[in-house]
Amino acid sequence: MTIQSPGAGSNSVESGWLIALKVIVRAVLGSAALLITGLAYLYAYVMPANEEDPDAVVAQVAGLSLALFLGTVVAIMVGRYKVTWLLYQRDARRKGSGMKDTGKSGETTKAFTDEERAAMKERAREVKTARRGSRASKADEESDVLAKIAEMPEPDRSMAERLHAVIKSSAPTLSPKLWYGMPAYAKDGKVVCFFQSAEKFKSRYATLGFNDIANLDEGTMWPTAFALAELTAADEARIGALVQKAAS
Repeated sequence: MTIQSPGAGSNSVESGWLIALKVIVRAVLGSAALLITGLAYLYAYVMPANEEDPDAVVAQVAGLSLALFLGTVVAIMVGRYKVTWLLYQRDARRKGSGMKDTGKSGETTKAFTDEERAAMKERAREVKTARRGSRASKADEESDVLAKIAEMPEPDRSMAERLHAVIKSSAPTLSPKLWYGMPAYAKDGKVVCFFQSAEKFKSRYATLGFNDIANLDEGTMWPTAFALAELTAADEARIGALVQKAAS
């Protein structure tokens, strides 16, 4: 059974209160019809046939009243179960429609790519390690960064190695650490800048990014990320100056 508002489309489903109201109205009308029929029978047949026997009339009226009462109770119970059944069908219809919509959207788009999920898992491991009170030294954290750089394919690996050297020499106050599985450089535990390889998210180029803690403010607008196709001597000098300013 399809539960729809009159004239509505296939996705229009009646609300619960409207379903209950309709069933209650039908139950009341049914009880009223029983009452009218009973009264008509009483005045048309019972009372004329028993005018000289009041006790018989009383007995007939009592029996009729009991029948009307039981009929009303039955009508209310049937109406109640009908409301429950209609609401069940409505919810099942809504659930089925929602599952279909989710399936269609899931076929066309994915919430996160495999690379994004992998990065989130790496970040979760980093946070979990930090919450366990890991007492890893700065040397250990730098070793993790160098190991991650060594895993990168070329040309990302060469750029990451050169960036690591430039950042360490230009801003020695920054500490190397992993951030979402990427080489990053932090000040007081907060990441100032990071290197995102092109392979990380299947991008066209690698990226040197700066977080909002970086002191790069310049007027009302300034860049916070730079695409890296390769690194020249001039690029390294510019990056050294940017990192030095960001960490100041």
